[in-house]
Amino acid sequence: MTELVLATSRFHAPGLIEASGLVPVGIVVSPPRWPLPYELAGNVNLLAPVGMRDLDRAEFELLYRERLDRLGVDRARTILAGFAAAFHVAGCVLLCFEDLAKAGEWCHRRTFSAWWEERTGQVVPELVPGQLRLQPVGCETEAVVVSEETATRAPPDAERD
Repeated sequence: MTELVLATSRFHAPGLIEASGLVPVGIVVSPPRWPLPYELAGNVNLLAPVGMRDLDRAEFELLYRERLDRLGVDRARTILAGFAAAFHVAGCVLLCFEDLAKAGEWCHRRTFSAWWEERTGQVVPELVPGQLRLQPVGCETEAVVVSEETATRAPPDAERD
């Protein structure tokens, strides 16, 4: 079985998402209300922080990790692998709204990443400009360098949920 490749990013990074070679999948309570310049394969509500919007970070982390534990790695992998298989790609880039380049910003996608690594040993990187295209372990890596401008260009009239 080929390893499922996972990464995280934000909806406003179309260049990074495209260059990753992964299928874009939302993990949000409410998907973007503006047109995206790429096809969003879907949204996994089971990975969304439903009912956790007003919690402080410590309480959020605790409750979100409990939610992930109830879902389990096997079910999460099965769901995400289904998106990857449907689009004939190695994996998924999990998306939400927060710009983690801003000081003090945090988000559930990185909590998911830490949880996944703790449970599976597999690192789930945040996509960043200049990153190589992501491939399963053992595959050749195709270099795809994305400029800062292309990577973070937001669609016009974009609003945060």
